[in-house]
Amino acid sequence: MDYVRMARLARPNLSAGGLTSYGFAIEAAIGSRPMRYLVGRRFVGPSAVTGLFVLLPQILAAAMSG
Repeated sequence: MDYVRMARLARPNLSAGGLTSYGFAIEAAIGSRPMRYLVGRRFVGPSAVTGLFVLLPQILAAAMSG
């Protein structure tokens, strides 16, 4: 088994700075199970609207689409 050590905790940077919206993709695999997600965020006044789109695994993507 492989172990990964990090010098310090990696914190995500979710700030949009001066932007009113942004998006990013996440791709990962656990064993032979690929995963792919798209995340989008739009700022509206003092709040934000966030969307999560699941592309893989297909069974989860189908369940979320209704």
